[in-house]
Order: sequence, then structure tokens, then C-alpha cells
Amino acid sequence: MKTIIAKSFRFANLFALRKIKSKSFIFLFFLLTLISSLPLNILIIRTKGWKFNPIVNELELEFDTFVLPVEKYLENGEEKFLYFSKLTFKKEGIISDGTPYFFQTSTFKFYINQVPTNEEIEKGNVVVLTKEDALFYRDNGKELIGSYSRLGEPIHFDRISTETDAKKALIEIIEAVFSGPYIFSSVLIWTIANIFMQTVLMFAISGIFLLVRINFQKVATYREYLKMYVGCFVIPTIVSVLIGLINASTAALTPVILQMGTALMMIGTIYKGSKAEIPPAKKLRDSM
Repeated sequence: MKTIIAKSFRFANLFALRKIKSKSFIFLFFLLTLISSLPLNILIIRTKGWKFNPIVNELELEFDTFVLPVEKYLENGEEKFLYFSKLTFKKEGIISDGTPYFFQTSTFKFYINQVPTNEEIEKGNVVVLTKEDALFYRDNGKELIGSYSRLGEPIHFDRISTETDAKKALIEIIEAVFSGPYIFSSVLIWTIANIFMQTVLMFAISGIFLLVRINFQKVATYREYLKMYVGCFVIPTIVSVLIGLINASTAALTPVILQMGTALMMIGTIYKGSKAEIPPAKKLRDSM
């Protein structure tokens, strides 16, 4: 594998890779594909995964309709409102005086600082947030354990004065606390999809290059093109990953840079590398 990588930085050497017999091409290709998945996987982790969390999806869908428990008070004769004012959410857990809260959406019931009855738990679709534990009882009877350690900055509800902001903060908490399995599934899906996509492209592009003729001659066999493709995959992978790691907007460009870069490397390899090994058309005619 070291030999393949070492020959990946000059077109002439890349062209010569077609003659190397090694199973390392397969391993190197999948290794590079996994590496190329890194920028978008990091972005997925930072954004708490794709929208697979059913609790968050419903809270956002019913944002204007579900009602939070409200506390009313007077300030200078004007009625004011607070939501979950006794709660502060931190990485270590919930800080509060133990005041229980309850609210619900059309599907889910939320218990804060209290534990529902076994009957409610058995029905499923119950979210329980206590001082140290975050639990989601699904409708299939399975239990999802969340973690407050995934929270960012502490969220102080006593500093939130509008229901809209309180709902946004609550959604942020639910998304972070129960993000673990949804991040994992998002990363897994993207990684598998990227491997599949890059594999299909490798076979397709190698097949297209079979049509290429230099000085009216066939350049390489299909298997040889596959080997050259893997060699041409090295530099675009490095470049695309470095660009993709700059920020969130460049991470989305990783697949495009990788695919275009590899195709251009293949063109350069065939054009430059074949010059030394395929005789010009004139010499070919003279030798006949």
C-alpha cells in the first residue's frame, strides 16, 4: 500500500500502477473513502445528526400548538409569564428546587422532576427528565437513555420570558440529550452511502475510460483502469478533506471536489503517462 501511495504524486508513476499486482488497492480505496467521509461526519456530529429524532420533529411540527406550563406574576402592575423558571439544565444534570412539570404534544408526554406511573410508561412515548437521568420510553417498549453531558452552555429558564424562547430552549435540550443514537445512525448512513457512491463512480469512470484511445491504440484494460483510479484517488481525498474541514459550508463540497479531482487526475494520468509507452501514430505506421 505504501508503494501505491508513493506513486500517487506523479502522472507517470500513476500510469505505471496498472502493472502492479496487489490486493492493497482494494484496502486503500475503502480506507480513502472512509477518510473522505470525515468532514461531513464531523458536520453531522456538530449538528446533532439528521432529523431522525421523532420527539424533536413533533415539537417543531406542533411548535405553535403545544402548551407549556406557565407561571404568572405581576411586575409594576403588569402581568408577566415564566416557563420552567425553577429549572437550569447543565452538563451535570438539572438544577432545581424539585418543582414537577408536565406537558404533552399529540404523541408524547413529558415529565420533568417527576416519574410517571408504570401504566404510563408501558403505553410508551414518554419522556422523563429528572435531576441526573434522561429517559425516553418508546412505543415499542424500548428505553432510550439520554445524557445531559451533550448539552452546550447552561440553559437558565428563569432568564427566559417568552413562550417562544422557552420552546426553542426545550427543543435544543431534547435534541442534545437524546442525540446519541441519531448521530450514530446519521454517521453510519452517510458513510455507507459515500462508500457505495464512490464505488459506483470508480467502476463507471473506469468503464468510460475504456473508450479512450491514444494514437489509435487502447491504453489499458478495465482492471488496469481500476488500479489507476485508486492511485488517482489519493490526492483528491487529501485535498477535499482539508478543504472540508475548514468550516460547515466547505464540508458539503467534499464529495464534489473528490469526484471532479479524481476524474481530472485520471485524464492527466492517461495523457501524460501514456506518452512514454505508446508510440506516436507516425512511428506506428512506419513500423507496419
